[in-house]
Amino acid sequence: MTGSALQIEQALARGELLGAFDAATRLLADRPDEPRLLYFRALALARMGESEDALREIERSLSTQADEDSLALRGRVLKDMAAKRERGPGQTEMFLDASDAYLAAHRQT
Repeated sequence: MTGSALQIEQALARGELLGAFDAATRLLADRPDEPRLLYFRALALARMGESEDALREIERSLSTQADEDSLALRGRVLKDMAAKRERGPGQTEMFLDASDAYLAAHRQT
């Protein structure tokens, strides 16, 4: 992990979500397909409650590398989005998608 990525991870651990998001965004300007930076940016968005934006970022990350952390975050974001939806088939489908993402992450371990 580069020093900058480590600083982003430390900012996330301290709860400095906007700072972590901004730092990842700056680094992505030079490395737009760096999976770990995309993951960190998605994680910051998810922790800020921006589930739809986080899902877009995590899908982008998964298109470059399907690692355990990204798969698990996808599951978490889908679960969060499903929990906010009205009960019905759409919510059930989203919970099933979340479950599939968690299962995929588990299979990576």
